[in-house]
Amino acid sequence: MKRIFFALVVATAIAGCSKSPDALSAARAKLFDSADADSKALWAAVMSSTKTNGYIQSMVALQSLRQKENLTPAQDKAVYDTLAAVNTQLRERAEKGDPAAKKVLEDMTQMQRR
Repeated sequence: MKRIFFALVVATAIAGCSKSPDALSAARAKLFDSADADSKALWAAVMSSTKTNGYIQSMVALQSLRQKENLTPAQDKAVYDTLAAVNTQLRERAEKGDPAAKKVLEDMTQMQRR
């Protein structure tokens, strides 16, 4: 499971995205108005954590949403694009010396090695 999670994170990081995670999640908030309660709650967690640079919380919620089979194609794309944006922002901040971003990347590397 951890390897699958890391593979998805790496794949989305490679894809990249030019918009910030916060902008993407806010712009697509209405996509989840018709979703089930659990999906709505997960998307709300994504929206909240992207505003505070909560990388781990964002990725966990986004990965949980990716596993749901009842998402519409538009919801699935919103999840994928936001996950890519979170990963891009995380890498950029780590490269600029952000200690929190560096720690998350280190933790992700450690998870892959297990």
